[in-house]
Amino acid sequence: MGKVVTVETGLACNNRCAHCPQPPLRSLFGKIAKNLSTEDIKQRIMMGLEQGADEIAFTGGEPTLRTDIGQLIRFAHDNGAKRVSVTTNGRMFSYAAFCDQMLDAGLNGVSVSLHGPDAKTHEALTCVQGSFKQAVSGIATLVKRAAQRRILIDITTITVVWPSNAAHLRDTLVLAGSLGAKLHIVQPFIVSRDTLAKSSKFLMTRQELKTAISNAVKEPLPHGGRVKPYNLPVCDFDELGDVIEHQQKRLKTVKHYADIDDRNQQVSSQFFKGFACDECDLLCPGVRIELIPDTELADFIVKDLKKALEGELIISSLDLLGVKAIDKVLAACKSQPVAKRTLLWGGVGRTRNDQIVGLCEKHGFDELVLMVRPTVRQAGGVQAWELGNVDQINSMFAHFNGPVRPALFVVVNYQLDDRTVGFDTAQVLELAKQLKASKGRRIYLAVSPRTDPAAPVLDLKQQDAIVQKSLELAAAFKTMGLEPLLVANPSAPKEPMWLRVSCHVPAVDWGPWFVKHRFAGPQFGWVMWSYPVWVREPIL
Repeated sequence: MGKVVTVETGLACNNRCAHCPQPPLRSLFGKIAKNLSTEDIKQRIMMGLEQGADEIAFTGGEPTLRTDIGQLIRFAHDNGAKRVSVTTNGRMFSYAAFCDQMLDAGLNGVSVSLHGPDAKTHEALTCVQGSFKQAVSGIATLVKRAAQRRILIDITTITVVWPSNAAHLRDTLVLAGSLGAKLHIVQPFIVSRDTLAKSSKFLMTRQELKTAISNAVKEPLPHGGRVKPYNLPVCDFDELGDVIEHQQKRLKTVKHYADIDDRNQQVSSQFFKGFACDECDLLCPGVRIELIPDTELADFIVKDLKKALEGELIISSLDLLGVKAIDKVLAACKSQPVAKRTLLWGGVGRTRNDQIVGLCEKHGFDELVLMVRPTVRQAGGVQAWELGNVDQINSMFAHFNGPVRPALFVVVNYQLDDRTVGFDTAQVLELAKQLKASKGRRIYLAVSPRTDPAAPVLDLKQQDAIVQKSLELAAAFKTMGLEPLLVANPSAPKEPMWLRVSCHVPAVDWGPWFVKHRFAGPQFGWVMWSYPVWVREPIL
């Protein structure tokens, strides 16, 4: 079985796709990050080839904006890659000279984004006028120039299926086929922490996606093309026959920010697999959890609530639920025989923040803890920056004017971590000021002997600095009339660092009251802002 290594070349792009998570990150470039050099990317190419890959695929951002992309393609080709491809919006290929340069370098495959059969549909997603015309021209020009050079070029199109283009999917595939594409990748909108806030506009359920794709290919495509569903369960399309192409190659992505070793491979639980999956030999991810209707997700959580302990109730990880689904879960929480109800919330989710506050009031919640996460570079990465939620947390205070009291959750480690961006003591104290103005009192602090929950233990000097910062912040909060509390983590009783802080700051343990529903785990850290990573298990 062949192996494809995808090499991310950077974030720069000349489209502004509405569903893309990258635009906010681009503002960091030139300030705290930069694109990889030519040599950096060559190292990643060699790593993939040395590990047995026979195909190199460049992606971005938009790889064709790099002035060295031809050099990189030639490098991959000359070093033994049988297939060298680019995932692209196609616009640069509308220039014949650019096509010639790429073909001469060894390019023999492209995957072009095509999100509709006309400019209106396509550009509703790309948000750039003229991008449809250039994409279509790009495919046609590349096919023509390759034919003139007698070079075989594989043309694939990629379509993100969302409510606004689902009804036009067949027309999109027919257009792509008329331009020379033989394979069509269709995939759903992908949710992450960065795209969660706008996900409701783009998400379709598993059944809706199955219907849209089935309708598009229920009659044979005139050009005999094949459709490859991506990030979708294979079994949903069994009845469609040979028009569906299943995944045949194992994929590995070398992130543009990743170090050159295998330590950056991460385990993710973005997918569910049922019992039937155990008997299946096909390469298939399973079902992405965001494709499951949020009402069904809510049913799972309510079922898990029956395992909650009496006394208090602390619930998190409702980020993927819309307002009706959260209403159902919080109503179930209200029926629990507990003395106090607390919701952890990260300021970003499929339900608006004002609705969250209102639902907490409706269902008798006592406290809404706002989980603060500043912008930070990913552990083990060179240039991977995760945008934080400090602005969203700040904006939430305006919604508190009822019985529900706001509280803050702050990880002290961020204060001293050189990977953190713009989260100094002044900003923490400003959050505390806003908390007090909103009639909140409690600030929950978390400390750890690691800069990241999965990172190595800090040296004693660094640990001392975190202890000192914890005590300084706690003293400042007390002066403001607030109540700092230290949240225990699973290893707290054995951690000298945590014990030192707990001698001066009252400790609380969320463990006995934390609702351990099936989505409240570290494996869902890719999408959940509200999961209390530092006091539960680390996010993988």
